[in-house]
Amino acid sequence: MYAILDQVPVMFWAAGPDHRKTWLNKAYLAFTGKTLGQLVSSGWADCIEREDLDICYRTYLDAFSMREIYETEYRLKRHDGTFRWVKEWGCPQFTNGEFTGYLGSCIDIHETYLHQSILKNNQELLQKSYEDSPIGMLKLDLQGRIQLANRSFCRMLGYSSAEIIGKTPQDFTHPDDLTRYDDGRQTLEKDSVLEDEKRYLKKDGSIVYALLRVTMIRDWLGTPVAWFSQVVDITSKVKLEKEMDRQRLLATNATKMAALGEMAAGMAHEINNPLTIIMGKAQQIEKSLLSGSFDKNDLLEHCGKIQQTVNRIATIIRGLRAFARDDRQDPLTMATVYDVVRETLVLCHEKFRNAGVEFENVAISPLVRVECRPAQISQVLLNLLNNAFDAIQNMPRKWIRLEAFEDNEAVVFRVSDSGHGIDGSLVEKIFNPFFTTKPAGKGTGLGLSISRGLAESQGGEIRLVSTSSPTTFEFRLPHQRSAQAEVIA
Repeated sequence: MYAILDQVPVMFWAAGPDHRKTWLNKAYLAFTGKTLGQLVSSGWADCIEREDLDICYRTYLDAFSMREIYETEYRLKRHDGTFRWVKEWGCPQFTNGEFTGYLGSCIDIHETYLHQSILKNNQELLQKSYEDSPIGMLKLDLQGRIQLANRSFCRMLGYSSAEIIGKTPQDFTHPDDLTRYDDGRQTLEKDSVLEDEKRYLKKDGSIVYALLRVTMIRDWLGTPVAWFSQVVDITSKVKLEKEMDRQRLLATNATKMAALGEMAAGMAHEINNPLTIIMGKAQQIEKSLLSGSFDKNDLLEHCGKIQQTVNRIATIIRGLRAFARDDRQDPLTMATVYDVVRETLVLCHEKFRNAGVEFENVAISPLVRVECRPAQISQVLLNLLNNAFDAIQNMPRKWIRLEAFEDNEAVVFRVSDSGHGIDGSLVEKIFNPFFTTKPAGKGTGLGLSISRGLAESQGGEIRLVSTSSPTTFEFRLPHQRSAQAEVIA
């Protein structure tokens, strides 16, 4: 038998019942570069890497004492001095039931061992990355049950891994978001990737806003085998956005109030004059009634004048209420451009007249309508008119012109004034929040920024048409736009 084993390219050895090796084949001798005399007995141990020698000996001797088959791996010195990983098997030998020693073999597994080590290290690194990732990660079976959940996902919801495994993501989903599950599953099965936002409920009942990316895992034949989900906690981002929305609302309201403040003196005069007329007419009626001598037609004329004046005050108050209310959630409606302009001018006409401003309104046809939020359009126009008013205060001739017309694409509002104009170097800054060319303490620096936001939320735009005198701003609203315009907060 030894003669046959001497011819094969695999390393073989034999040992007696005293565990000392008595024979090693030519392949073994060739691999180690040693002679048979150097390796027999216990000389073979000199070729084993010192770090592996102890466990190799224990495995070898324990197997001898138990008369059992064994296998082990260790590093064996090759003839060129390098240590190579080998795998060794040993099998007990018996003759007529009597233990006679062991027959064993070795094969070089160095490359395989290194590849397996790299694979193992990569798997350990992947597992560590999975567990330590700041992103929540889930592995789900095809029925949607959670098979794995990393620490980040557990911390995100406040549950232990044991409380999550075996459940479905829907068990932790906000009730209002559950109806989106079926649509998302259909998208995932069709496209293999789904990205979405949803809300989870934590163990304490609080809400977690999350951004999801779910991927279908397939085998080499393309058959789905599992789902892998990445979950990013965006609760802080959502809260920040809500706070920014709140601050934008405060800024918008502050701008409205600033505009109302600038109009206050004119509005007081605008309302006081009609009240004076009402008082005068009421006194005339009273006097006629007390004297017992009155003309019916005169009384009707006085009453008609009072009603006309009350309607004028009501128009002013209606304009103020429409201007001040929060209409951010209002849907776009068809409005007559003529009425929008008229209600806006009610709020500033008296202010212009008292300041000696020549105001020209090139009115549009009463038949022209545009889809918009009327109060927001009024706010934009009022901001532009107030800016024009401030720009002409020190001019020898003070005039403002408001034009409203339509072209093939849009309804156009154009505000011009007799001011000095705007420095060309400031053109890129004038729409920035808090930027202002007005003196300190006058204006918030938010008027143009908010006006641009209101215009764009309705598909429109504001731009500076002319920087030199007359300074001209143009506000355009398209004839047609998406039915779902953005809601500016």
